[in-house]
This record gives sequence, structure tokens and C-alpha cells, in this order.
Amino acid sequence: MEYNLKKLSSAIICGSICFSISANAGFFDKLRMALGATSIVFIEPPPIHETIKYRHLILQNNSSSNPLFSRLENNLTSFRINQSAYFDQVSTTPPATNEMKDTQWAIVDISTDLYEVHDERSSEIRAQCQNGKLVCHDNEASHFYVGCNTRTATVSGKITFRDAITQKTITADVGSDKEISKVCQDTGGNLVDSETLLGKAADVVSNKLTAKFTPKTDKQISKLIEEDSSLPIANDKLKQAYRLASSGDVNTALKIYNQLITDGTSDGIILFNAAYCEHAQGNFKKALELYQAASNAPNAPKDVIAELQTKVSDFVAAGIDTAVN
Repeated sequence: MEYNLKKLSSAIICGSICFSISANAGFFDKLRMALGATSIVFIEPPPIHETIKYRHLILQNNSSSNPLFSRLENNLTSFRINQSAYFDQVSTTPPATNEMKDTQWAIVDISTDLYEVHDERSSEIRAQCQNGKLVCHDNEASHFYVGCNTRTATVSGKITFRDAITQKTITADVGSDKEISKVCQDTGGNLVDSETLLGKAADVVSNKLTAKFTPKTDKQISKLIEEDSSLPIANDKLKQAYRLASSGDVNTALKIYNQLITDGTSDGIILFNAAYCEHAQGNFKKALELYQAASNAPNAPKDVIAELQTKVSDFVAAGIDTAVN
């Protein structure tokens, strides 16, 4: 047997488990989170930044048969950021023209191109070792066929997002998905019913179609600092805020950091923590101001600040002060 040393060098061997990895930080962050590292959920703006200003939507049905329409309507109505509805209004009825003067409305055209289920029967070959052996060469095994049933649900659709007044198209996209259920004679079980499969495929397509004009959330390894040796008087509050942020309550943690700043009990660490929480909540302009203040204060984690400051600076330079407002 020959071993390819180049391939072996790109693998990690852990007991009897081997897996290839790519040398990027994202992999290691996911691994650390899987092992229990503290994480923070960051809010990012929609990929098409121009859509941020549209919080009032008019949904239009562009197909005679459009099962995606009601699903998208429900998803957009219930879409939430920080436990609050992201869109102020999602309507299937256009408002009066005078009602659209003071708010930004977008028309979302939705159509379903494909929404079908296909069942197919086939056979597959199996091999079984003889004389009670668990492992054998192919020529030592007996071969036989088993019948299999496969059910495939296919859904596809498209969406157009345009300004309700100017009719300018801001973004458009198509999405499709296939969900498959398979059962063979030697595995047993039942095929997933058609409605469930179609529902799964429709959910995937719905998420694809709305991806460009809805904010994103990204779970990242927390960079918050839990203690500050130079300000022991603030450590109880720092630990409390750290626990809150780690449990998902970034907003309350931010209030604690801001109170410490207001009280004059702060340095680079506390300013950084406040900036980090503002950043996580998608308040880029405020985060940038605090990152800058932290970088000029004592005890600041300057390398981390420099990295994060670049990210929020890019958003602010593009005119995106916040991810959701």
C-alpha cells in the first residue's frame, strides 16, 4: 500500500477519526464553538444594501398557481431581528399613493415556476459476505438486487424587488431546491409524504429568494473581555455583562457597559466591550466611534480593535450606519 504524504499532511488524525481541514479561521471558530466556546450573534446588513431603507412591502402574485406566495408572505411578516419585526408592514394590497409619500415602499413580485413531486422505482445491487464473514473481497461475496422507491420534491421560483414609486428594480433572484426521500427493501421504513417534502423544499427556496434584502445573523467566537485587572472596582459589573452577552442578551450587557462609561469608570477594555456589543447589534457608526475611543484609551486590545474597526469602517463608508434601521 502506498501513502500520499502530501494528502496526509493536510489531515488531522484523532483516534480513529480523520478529517481534512482548510487553513482558515472560520473552520477553527466553528470547532471552538462546537467545543463550547462562548459565542456572540452578529447582525449584518442585507447583501443588497440599497434595500435597507425599504421596510414597507407590497407583495404581488405573478403566477396563476403560486404556492410559494403564502409561504413568502408568512416568512416576511414573521421575520425578526432582536425579537422585533424587521418589516413595518407586509401587505398584499397596495396603499393609496398619498400613504407612500412619507415612507419607502417596495413591490415584491413573487412567482412559482415549479412545484411538483415525482415518484420512481428502481433496483440497486447489494453484496453480502459468505460463511459469516464481516469483511471480504468482492469476488467472495454473493450479490443480489433490492427494490427501492424514491420520492423527489422539486420547487423553484423567482422574485423581483423594486421601488413602488419609481418602479426601479433593486434586486431580482431565482431559487430552486430538491428534497429526496428514499426507501429500499433492505432498509425498511416509509417514504416521507409529498406535502412534507414540498414544504421543506419551499422553505429552502423561500430563504434563497429573500436572502438579498433581509439582514443576516452570524454567530462568532466572542471577543468580549470578562475582567479588567486595572479596574477591579468594575469587575463585578464586567462579569455580569459578560454572562448576559454570552447568554444572548447583548442589549442588557451593553447597558451595563454604557453605565460604567457614564459613571466615569471605564478604560480601553470597557470602551472596547461597549463597541463590540454595538457592532454585534449592527450599530456600525456608534461602534466605530467607540472603537476609536477605545484605541486611544489605556489597556485597549489594540490588535483586535484594528481588525474590527476595519469591518465597521467599510459599512459606514458605504453609508450604512446601522444594519436594521
